[in-house]
Amino acid sequence: MKSLKLLLTVLVLLCLCACAGAEEIWTATDLSPATEDMPLAEDITQEVLINGSLDKGHLNRMRDGNYRSIWESPTHYKVPELMITPPEGKAAGGLMIKWRSIETLKTEIQVRNAAGEWETVAYGGDDFLAQYIPLPNITEEFRIIAGEPGRRLQISEIIVMTPGRLPHDFQLWQHAPEKVDMMQIVGHPDDELLWFGGLLPTYAGELDKEVLVVCSSYRNFHRRLEMLDGLWTAGVTNYPLFLRLPDTITNSLEQVLDYWGRNTAYQTVTELLRHYKPDVLVLQDEKGEYGHGVHRAITYASKKAVPLAADASYDPETALRYGLWEVPKVYIHLYAENQIKMDWKKPLTAFDGKTGLEVATEAFRKHVTQQGHWDVWDGGKWDNSLFGLWHTTVGADVVGGDMFENIDKLYAGD
Repeated sequence: MKSLKLLLTVLVLLCLCACAGAEEIWTATDLSPATEDMPLAEDITQEVLINGSLDKGHLNRMRDGNYRSIWESPTHYKVPELMITPPEGKAAGGLMIKWRSIETLKTEIQVRNAAGEWETVAYGGDDFLAQYIPLPNITEEFRIIAGEPGRRLQISEIIVMTPGRLPHDFQLWQHAPEKVDMMQIVGHPDDELLWFGGLLPTYAGELDKEVLVVCSSYRNFHRRLEMLDGLWTAGVTNYPLFLRLPDTITNSLEQVLDYWGRNTAYQTVTELLRHYKPDVLVLQDEKGEYGHGVHRAITYASKKAVPLAADASYDPETALRYGLWEVPKVYIHLYAENQIKMDWKKPLTAFDGKTGLEVATEAFRKHVTQQGHWDVWDGGKWDNSLFGLWHTTVGADVVGGDMFENIDKLYAGD
C-alpha cells in the first residue's frame, strides 16, 4: 500500500542514537518513521560555517534561495570538498543537497577521527537532484566530498537540519515502483500543472495513486529543481524522470522530431511504458496547447509508443528486460473524442480542504522563474479539466469524471 510506504518514507526523520559513533555508516535510506512526540527538526543552514566562514559571497550562493546561483568546487582542489561546521550547541542531523549537475553525485560525508584523519560517516547517492542525507548527530566540522574521482561539486542549495521530525514540506523522494497507476508525460517543467490543473493533487495526493511524472525536455538546470518543488507541493512523492530530449523553440512538430531523432523518441517512451506499466497514461494536447513544438512532439512520440510497447518485434531488448505492456487507458488534454470533464474544484482532504485547482496553483508558484509568463489555466480555450479518451482496452467511460473508470476490471480476479 502506498499509504504505508508514505508513512515509512515520506513522513520521516532521522531516528538518532546517542551512542552513534564514527564507525557507524549512514546512507540516504537510513530513515525511520516520524512520531509526533519527537521534536521538530530545526533548519540551521544560515547558522553553519561554510569553509570556516559565516559570510562569503560565492559560498552563500548555496543558501540564498536562488536556484540559478550555484557554487562549484574549484578546479585546483585535489579532493573536491565543502566544509560545514554546525553552530555551537547544535548538531547536524541531516543534510539536503540540491544539485546543479546534469547527474547527481555519489557523495561522502566525513569527520576527523581521533587520529585526525578523515573518516566517512554517511553516504549519499539516490540519483535525486534534491538529495537528503541523514547524519549521525555531527557537532564538529564535517566535509562533503564527491565519491567519484574527477567529479566536481556543483551545488545550487544546501539545507542543514538538526535531529528531529522533519517538516511535512521537506522533500524526501522515493523511486517510482516497477508498476505505477498513472504516468503523466509532459514537454517541460511547469507543463505538469499548467495544462493538467488538479490532476496531480487529486490522484497522487488525495487518492494515493502511484503517479510518475515524465518530463521530456528542459533548457535550464534550475527548472528541474523548481519542478521538484512544485511536484512535492502537489502531493507527488515518486521522483520524476527527466528524459533529456533536447529542448528547442519552434512550433514545428517535424523539426522537433528530426532534432530528437524519431526512433530515439519512440524507443525512449516505449521503454518507459514497458518498464513502469501504467494503467493510465495522460498526455498534453496534440496541438501543443498554444502550439509549442516540443509539446506536440512528446505527445506524438507517446502515441506512437503505445502500440509499440505491446509489439514483441519492436525493441526486443527492452521487451525481454521488462516484458510487453498494452496501456489500458490513454487520455489527451483537449482531445475532442470521448471527452470527459474533470472536477478540479472539489475540496481535498489531503490538502486541508483546498481544491485540486488551488493546490495546483500553489504548486505552480514554485516555478519561480515562470511567474508572470503563465498561470494554471482554469476554463477557456486551454481548459485543464478537459481530456479525451484516445485509447482504451477496458471500454469507454460511462460515468465520466474519473480517469480510472473501468480499470478495476483488470484486477477483478485478484
